[in-house]
Amino acid sequence: MEYENEYVHKFYKEYAGDFNITRKKMWPKIREFLEKNDQEDFINLDAGCGNGRNLPNKKQDKSTKIDDNIKLCDNIKLCECHNIKLCDNNIKCGTWFGLDYSLELLKCINKSSNLVRGDCLNLPFLDKSFDLVLSIAVLHHFSTSARRSAALKELKRVLKDTGKILLYVWNEDTKSKKKFRQVKDKDYLVKFNGIFERYYYLYNIEDLRKECEETGFRVEEIGIEQESIFIILTQ
Repeated sequence: MEYENEYVHKFYKEYAGDFNITRKKMWPKIREFLEKNDQEDFINLDAGCGNGRNLPNKKQDKSTKIDDNIKLCDNIKLCECHNIKLCDNNIKCGTWFGLDYSLELLKCINKSSNLVRGDCLNLPFLDKSFDLVLSIAVLHHFSTSARRSAALKELKRVLKDTGKILLYVWNEDTKSKKKFRQVKDKDYLVKFNGIFERYYYLYNIEDLRKECEETGFRVEEIGIEQESIFIILTQ
């Protein structure tokens, strides 16, 4: 955790504004996944939403049907509200939640989704809350196998039985680039704008598939998009 504090959380705290400028477009596979799978009555989560670039721009004005599974726990110490109603009965279908550890990144978001400051290792949601979950470039920031496994288990816990997850990590084939500095094995520090280093665990396809299957997921699709590996998971 100390390693992540130094080489992940500190970066997003100090450089959120600079990072926000560089992250504006939704990647093609994410757009395809949402266009294919999202429905008006779904309740979805972007776990590790960063500056919110993958959250919808539209206003949340769907039906007022209530999903009793999706109340935020009121006893999670890490959770700090930022435009969210905790434990209330007015959560609508057609709603998106964006969760991130970085309050600075959450403050960059100017969209209508519900935003939560929280920890992907301890998601402040009840079991089987979400129809679709995004985890985009998050898992590779956890610095141990146990923590990565715990993050996957949390994603599985909050996913409905009929739900799907789209997850991205960086591909180890990118490690030859000059901005990467190997620490050990598959652990790397990567410079942002040639200055501040961030921690990454770099995956290959089979490593990612194995970790997800060991968590109990079924792999619907796995592939490479530019520097990243994407995987679509079901229960």
